[in-house]
Amino acid sequence: MLEKQISHIPLIAIGTALCLGSFISILYLSDPYADGVTAHIFFYLSLFLTITGLFTAIGIILRRRFGTGLYIANLAVSFRQALFIGILIISSLLLLTNGILFWSVEMTLILFLIFLELFLNL
Repeated sequence: MLEKQISHIPLIAIGTALCLGSFISILYLSDPYADGVTAHIFFYLSLFLTITGLFTAIGIILRRRFGTGLYIANLAVSFRQALFIGILIISSLLLLTNGILFWSVEMTLILFLIFLELFLNL
């Protein structure tokens, strides 16, 4: 049973490494002014997947080391929180790109994600 629990972390690490490679290749090989909307979509998508995979792996490792509970429950919580962090970072970058990132908008977004996490934990 322990082998199946440990097998998720290398798969997440491999997927995150592939997404990071995609992000770096998009960063160096595309021109955002000439390539248009497609390059922006792939840029934000690869960054979102990289952030989500990285924070999922970090969350699983920290929960296994310092926490208790079922592995699959820890995996679900780590993935959900990584999704929220990815949404926060990508939406902040999109707001910054469009010139509408203000502290009040960012605080509203952060509070929304915190309340959503609290609601999902009930």
